[in-house]
Amino acid sequence: MERFKTLVLKASAALHIVSCTALIALMLLVTANVLMRAIFTSPILGTYDWTGFLTILIIGSALAYCELQNGHIEISFFTDKAGEKTRRWIGKIGQILSCLVLALFTYALFSMAGRLMRAGEVSVTTKTPVHYFAYFMAACFAVFTLAAFLKILDMKMDDQQSAGNPSRESTAGKLTEIRPQTSVTDAAAAEKSTETFKAEKKDAGSGTTKKNFSAEASDDAPSQKSSQKPHEEDPS
Repeated sequence: MERFKTLVLKASAALHIVSCTALIALMLLVTANVLMRAIFTSPILGTYDWTGFLTILIIGSALAYCELQNGHIEISFFTDKAGEKTRRWIGKIGQILSCLVLALFTYALFSMAGRLMRAGEVSVTTKTPVHYFAYFMAACFAVFTLAAFLKILDMKMDDQQSAGNPSRESTAGKLTEIRPQTSVTDAAAAEKSTETFKAEKKDAGSGTTKKNFSAEASDDAPSQKSSQKPHEEDPS
């Protein structure tokens, strides 16, 4: 199962790179053709044919990657009002039907590519054999089919895990019951430590005030004595 999943993921990622590369090539080709036509009045020969071929590469290569990323359009107007279990069953049935239809498309594309090869079909301008791109599109649809089948297996494994581990919910419930108690205890301890810190700070401040007051009193004492000495010497 893991080897099959790794194979499908690697194939879809490689095709995704091909799609991005073909998109860049298509943009460069169209831009160069416009510039050549506007500046030198001489367009690139075969732009029409290669635009079609690159479009095949772009669309075909991105199908499997888009399927694995859930990028395809889904119409959920009728299923939104259904229950969770009903939606899951509808999703499974739809995914199975999609996989079957894609398998039929893959077979039809391989058959068409064989007919084009036997007929020797080529493009109009560049005389490029068309069956190469038909086989490539068929291979892309084969990977697309495998990606859809992989999603079916993932749905099945998710159902088995959810059905085989009912204790996870109870464990989660126990954790949610314990967490509020610990949080209240921590809050009470933090509040108590804050009050203790404030009390110690207040005591330290009062001690500093007493020290300052005693220092000022000691500074004032000599001045009072010195002011009293002249009064004592006056009688003499």
